Amino acid sequence: MEENKGLGRGSYIWGCSVHNTRIECLWYGVTKAFGQKWKNFFVSLESHHWLDVDAPGHIWLLHHLFLPVVNEDSEDWAQAWSHHKMQLKGERDKTPYTIYWMSMLVDGFRGLEGTVEDASNALATTAAQQADDEVGDIEHLGVDWQHETGMVHGSRLLCLAVC
Repeated sequence: MEENKGLGRGSYIWGCSVHNTRIECLWYGVTKAFGQKWKNFFVSLESHHWLDVDAPGHIWLLHHLFLPVVNEDSEDWAQAWSHHKMQLKGERDKTPYTIYWMSMLVDGFRGLEGTVEDASNALATTAAQQADDEVGDIEHLGVDWQHETGMVHGSRLLCLAVC
């Protein structure tokens, strides 16, 4: 990297890595699941089938032909990862998807636009509409949809209409 881009740019960090094990694990999963397959395919095109990576037309054609399929592979992997069970110390197993939505329900939305209260009110309204649509669903009985978060029942967190 330093030979190509020059010294002192902060292109990477030297030393042992002890604080980024989660992202390293994630990248390992991406590479193992589909990344290495596509890398091998493109290297094979370059090595054996006259792909010229310096030719803009070749790169355009690769994008045109393969980008939708590569994106589909990445979406499939992301869906599988988002719904895999994780063992959490002292808790039931949960999926990343469930953890994300439970955080949204409990803590509210965080973003660049609007306030947490606006998002909580919108979430409560959406949840109330879903409750009206699903009156027969036993999981929704006894939930106070008017409460700002509307998802805490005693000390238990309820997973409603999202999970």
